[in-house]
Amino acid sequence: MDADERVVPNSKQEVRSVDAKLYFLLAQRGAVKLEKVGMKHSTGKSIRLHMCKVLGIKQNSTHDQVLEAIEAKIKEREEELSGPGK
Repeated sequence: MDADERVVPNSKQEVRSVDAKLYFLLAQRGAVKLEKVGMKHSTGKSIRLHMCKVLGIKQNSTHDQVLEAIEAKIKEREEELSGPGK
């Protein structure tokens, strides 16, 4: 594809932006899943503990409990974005 052939949305096309809060939750969900199976974060800090603080849950929560809390927040955020009547 040449530079002249690039697809550029025009003003009539609706461009959907990614919601930053939703993206954060999705990324952190993946990080907690990876940590659960043994992968470490690049900083060496626990993502599970960080998400416990962010979500306001007990810091001795298991990975599964943190994942459940993140899933609940994701559903909540998706409902906010869909708005009433959609």
